[in-house]
Amino acid sequence: EEWQEASYEKGETQSFYNDFFEVFGVRRQSVARYEQHVAKLDNRSGFIDLFWPGVLIVEQKSAGRDLNKAYEQAGEYFDALPECERPRYILVSDFQNFELHDLAGRESISFPLSDLPENVQAFGFILGLERRVFRKLDAAHRKYADMVLVHGGGGSGVERFAARWAEARGVHQVVCRPDWNAHGRAAPFRRNDTMLNLMPKGIILFPSDSGITANLADKATAAGIPVHRCN
Repeated sequence: EEWQEASYEKGETQSFYNDFFEVFGVRRQSVARYEQHVAKLDNRSGFIDLFWPGVLIVEQKSAGRDLNKAYEQAGEYFDALPECERPRYILVSDFQNFELHDLAGRESISFPLSDLPENVQAFGFILGLERRVFRKLDAAHRKYADMVLVHGGGGSGVERFAARWAEARGVHQVVCRPDWNAHGRAAPFRRNDTMLNLMPKGIILFPSDSGITANLADKATAAGIPVHRCN
């Protein structure tokens, strides 16, 4: 709520992203720096608003500015960096809107600041969430060599990382997406029922405040399906 009225690139960017990283319990100073000088390929120079080598470029604009142009500018910085420092992610924002581009996964999401809580897992790379998902699923795969991964087909966060793991490991996936047309607001809960009706060997849960996740855990426990919670 503190940043709902933020709008000025030059005056508020650094405070904004210091607070943004604190959301994840990470001190920005420990991983990323501001105003990184870059000599661009056209012999001009520029400054990356926030740079985390090998991980993230942030190009920040004042409210209402064109984020497509911001992405183009970030791309110029990306091209000018040494290959070992080129990041996987580019984030462009005007404080009130975010666009996160995963260059390796060729995926992008966009959302307003007010929807950050619903999209926070898309920034799991800040916490090393993707590595944690891969490690947990690798352990399950060692135990069940013929495992099938069942998930809800989410476009960001844990489910996206899980799908990427399955693709990398050649593991078959069963995707159970919510049917919003048929079930309306109950769709995620009905989706939970569909997944549990497959009688999985176990449920792996990562930290979430979602009532949908809690519903899945409660129903799995009631059905005698082991629930493995990851911290």
